[in-house]
Parts: sequence; C-alpha cells; structure tokens
Amino acid sequence: MESHAIDYGPMAKRSELKAAGFDQRQVEALVGLVESGRQDLATKDDLASVRDELKADIKEVKEDVAVLKTDVAVMGGRLDSLETAMDALRQEMRDRIDGFRQELAAFREEMAGQRQGMEGQIQGIQGEIQGVRGEIRTMRWVMGAMLASMVAMGGGIIAIALRLPPP
Repeated sequence: MESHAIDYGPMAKRSELKAAGFDQRQVEALVGLVESGRQDLATKDDLASVRDELKADIKEVKEDVAVLKTDVAVMGGRLDSLETAMDALRQEMRDRIDGFRQELAAFREEMAGQRQGMEGQIQGIQGEIQGVRGEIRTMRWVMGAMLASMVAMGGGIIAIALRLPPP
C-alpha cells in the first residue's frame, strides 16, 4: 500500500510551495495546519498495532465464549441430573404416600374389625347382664315366695303352738 503522506520538512518543502505560487503567509499557515494535524494522523505501524491488539482481543473473546459454552454445557448436564433426581424424589414421595395410604386403609380395616369384635363382646356382655337381671328377678320372686311360705308356716306353727295344752 502506497503512502500519501507529504513530508513538509524544514526548508525544502517550503520553497516548493513558494515556487508553486504561495506567498510566505500562506506557506506558514499551511505548514502550521499540516504539523498540527499530523499529530492526530495514524501511521501504518499504528494501524498494524491496533489491528494486532484487536485480533488478540477477538481471540481472547472467542476463547472466553468457548469456555462459556463448555460451562453452559456442564450446567445443562447438571440441570439434567437435578431434574432426574427431582423426578426420582417425586416418584419416591408418591410411592411413600401410596404406601402410607395402603397402611392407613389396612389399619382402618383392622380397627373396623376390632370395633365389630368389641361390639360383639359388648352385645354378649349386655346379653349376660340381661340374663343376670332375669335371674335376679327370678330369685327375688322365689325368695318372696319362700318368705311368704315361711310366714305362712310360722303363722301355722304359732297357731298350733297356741292350741297345744301347756305342758
């Protein structure tokens, strides 16, 4: 690539400008402008240096992106593992809840059976109590009849004793 930079070095270039028809004032103004603008101009070496820096920065960014892609893939694998573990935990909880429900249903059935057994025992005891009450009534009746018989017999003995001659 060809350089179009103009070297307005000391006196040689000034005389070329004068020969081209510039007066001294124009030459000094132009040289002053070129010199002040020259500080802001980039050379090929400056551009090459910036290009090399940009290439290095781009390479570094690409490496960082590659590392991030690897990290994202690893995190994705971890998320998949966590999802699998969560699914397993959910299933385990469902199984445990189902097992608990079955145990609870069996316990309820057992309690219902025991309740029926106890109700049967209570009914048996109530029947026995009714039987004992009946027997008590019968015994009262029998004792009342015996007492009445004894009173009648005692009255007969007294009547007989009153009729006997004294000894």
